[in-house]
Amino acid sequence: MRARWWWSLWVACGQRIPAEGERSAGLDRSAWQEAALWLLGKCETAGVLDRTEAVCEIARYGLLAPDAAVRACLEAIPVSRADVATRETTPYSEEHLVAVNASRAAKRLSIAAGALLPGVRDPELRAEVRARLDLRPRLM
Repeated sequence: MRARWWWSLWVACGQRIPAEGERSAGLDRSAWQEAALWLLGKCETAGVLDRTEAVCEIARYGLLAPDAAVRACLEAIPVSRADVATRETTPYSEEHLVAVNASRAAKRLSIAAGALLPGVRDPELRAEVRARLDLRPRLM
């Protein structure tokens, strides 16, 4: 019941976040964006969303500046590029479920970060996102 309540609040708030074209050109976030960040934290704490889902929503709704959102995406990736399960290295089987799910999370977060790449200023972040995106086709 509690999870459903947090989810309904998140959905209602998400519907009120200004679209990208409606946002001001400045760095100020709307009250709905601030509320959305807070609600995403509560949804994650309540188990409504996992870290991957919460960070993808942050990226999707533009709740942080591009550099900060990309950092959040990269930090949420549960496995390094060297250790991530790929289609070539890991079979889809029950005994590899944790590795497969980590690979899927890495893929989702890489895509979310990649969508923000045009606004990213930090060259190191841009390079890491590009490296993750190059690996993406091989992920689960």
